[in-house]
Amino acid sequence: MKNLYICINKLTKNLKDVDWFTKNDLFVIIRYGKLERRTNVKWNNNEPEWNETFIFEEQDNEHI
Repeated sequence: MKNLYICINKLTKNLKDVDWFTKNDLFVIIRYGKLERRTNVKWNNNEPEWNETFIFEEQDNEHI
């Protein structure tokens, strides 16, 4: 079976602060079929860099 590799590098969009006292606490959720993966939380950071890779077994007719 083939594997699907997904690499989450960094946020490319500028975000405004939505937390009242600090910068944003950001993470990414990836859904593929019935599977779900999540990056680490980058606390107090509006320009996060994750550099995390996720591996899924490729499934027919599934979307990310």
